[in-house]
Amino acid sequence: MASNNFSSANSSEFQTIDIHFVNGIKTRQCVNFWIDTFATLFALIVIIWKSPKEMKTYKWFLLNIVIWSYLMDVNLTLIYVPLSLFPAPVMCILGVADRIENLFYANYVVIFLLIELLGACGAAIVCALYYRYRSVMGQPIDIFHKKSVILGIALFHLVNGLPCLICLIYASEQSVPNIVKYVTETFPTVPNLYWLKCGALDVSALSAKIFVTLCASEILLYVLIVVSGSVYVYVCHKRMLAKSSEKIRSLERQWIIALIIQVCEEKQPFPSSL
Repeated sequence: MASNNFSSANSSEFQTIDIHFVNGIKTRQCVNFWIDTFATLFALIVIIWKSPKEMKTYKWFLLNIVIWSYLMDVNLTLIYVPLSLFPAPVMCILGVADRIENLFYANYVVIFLLIELLGACGAAIVCALYYRYRSVMGQPIDIFHKKSVILGIALFHLVNGLPCLICLIYASEQSVPNIVKYVTETFPTVPNLYWLKCGALDVSALSAKIFVTLCASEILLYVLIVVSGSVYVYVCHKRMLAKSSEKIRSLERQWIIALIIQVCEEKQPFPSSL
């Protein structure tokens, strides 16, 4: 990661970035934060107080997904508020993390949180899918009450993003002058953002390529797992829908609506200058 000393004139390749543009992003993400908060509160009320006894342990898996999703939203809309200078590999911090004086630490904190929360969100969804799989297949689900299993799930949430974090540390061990040189030579029209806290990677370096590839692969893997797992569980569960009570079906509809609101309002989590 390098500092934000990328200086040259703006051109049509990049949108003009000034204080008004930045304040507009901050305002929009602040609105998103409050929408996230109210949607999450609604989801919590539905899951904790409106869920029937038939939901059993599953409601805690749903609660786990909602909480991690909200923490991710808080990071993107309040703490980090990233501004991407795509196609340049540069990200600027517009959130409260820009109050961290040391630029290197500021970039590390926000990227660490982003990767860790992405890993935790993926782990939460996978664990919920596994519970549903055991449930629809008629396998014992009381194993989720064992302390060893609970501890294993907690560790899974914490270490899920560890490979990407290790690669991030490896990719960050680059010469700052080399990164600045790479960005300014490859993207000569990148705007001068000396007044913002920005970080960048030299994606021509092997370490940065490994980091980007691993992150993209992990995201793609979880997309495939979630999609395929959801379809499989739905197919297995379809024959049981007629036996479900109307209260359970109503609860699931309300929970899905809350999550849809959470996802849809985050239309542009990484505002771009392109």
